[in-house]
Amino acid sequence: MSRVQKHLNFPKELYEAIEEYRKENMIPTFASAVYELVRKGLKA
Repeated sequence: MSRVQKHLNFPKELYEAIEEYRKENMIPTFASAVYELVRKGLKA
């Protein structure tokens, strides 16, 4: 999969929620957690 680099700024509350999701689901990186959440959101 080719990737495009983007710089994003997250509100602190959103960052913390993503970090909590990442830890609860044992996802190794913040970026991987964001990818998973975006994919889930697009399927909804």
